[in-house]
Amino acid sequence: MENHPEVAYLGPEGSFASLLARQRFPEHRLVPQPTIRDVVRYVQNGPDRLGVVPIENSSGGIIYDTVDSFAEESFNLYIREELGIHVNLALIGRRGQAVEKIYSHWVALKHCGDWLEEQFPGARSQAVNSTSEAASIAAREDSKAVAISTRDSAVRYGLDVLVYPIQENFYNRTQFFVLGREPNLENQMETSIIVTLDDTPGALYHLLRPFDKNKVNLRRILSRNIPGRTDAQKFFIGIEGAESDRKIQKALKKANKVASRIRILGSYPCILEPFNS
Repeated sequence: MENHPEVAYLGPEGSFASLLARQRFPEHRLVPQPTIRDVVRYVQNGPDRLGVVPIENSSGGIIYDTVDSFAEESFNLYIREELGIHVNLALIGRRGQAVEKIYSHWVALKHCGDWLEEQFPGARSQAVNSTSEAASIAAREDSKAVAISTRDSAVRYGLDVLVYPIQENFYNRTQFFVLGREPNLENQMETSIIVTLDDTPGALYHLLRPFDKNKVNLRRILSRNIPGRTDAQKFFIGIEGAESDRKIQKALKKANKVASRIRILGSYPCILEPFNS
């Protein structure tokens, strides 16, 4: 029997990362982790492990915990794939009960914010680490607690599906990165980098200008503070194309003259549509 690497994901069981990991890696042993940093540590501490972490949601935007993990000096993994899952959210709890508390991940709470205010104006929303953790908490608490989660979590924790899907016609996709200790050399479509840049007038303009001049499209850019420093920032930048592309190499060469440091996180394929919740 072929040995497959373990795959860690942001859990617990029933999270959207769990559903995606199960579809993408059906023959692998899946290992839930409580936080994104725990996923990263788990992959870094084993020779043949992969990790699945969220990077962006169409409603909530970039996932800061993932980017902050990339920006840490101790981060030594590569992005191997970008995967997308269409997210259908469910309100789960105990049928026939008043709703006083609503648990979910902050992205799901933001996505459903207007709907929640309309349906449950007096209820209190509480953000937790994941949608599956929200289901676990709602199952342990009194009957007036509900969760925005998945139908899979409702089955797992013995709850009723009260509403599904929430906001049926509202486009909601979450994108994930697959992390590993070795780069992916096949079908490279995008590249991600972490840039350390001094906080001086015009620095960001001069960093980005070579990409514009070489007609390189940037899909993401996010600034993050460096703890203990006020004279520099780090930027997470997503580039359309492979690091080996001539125009990207030219842009990076010029950008290197402006930046204090550029760290390549990997070039990788993007599979954005086939997974469903």
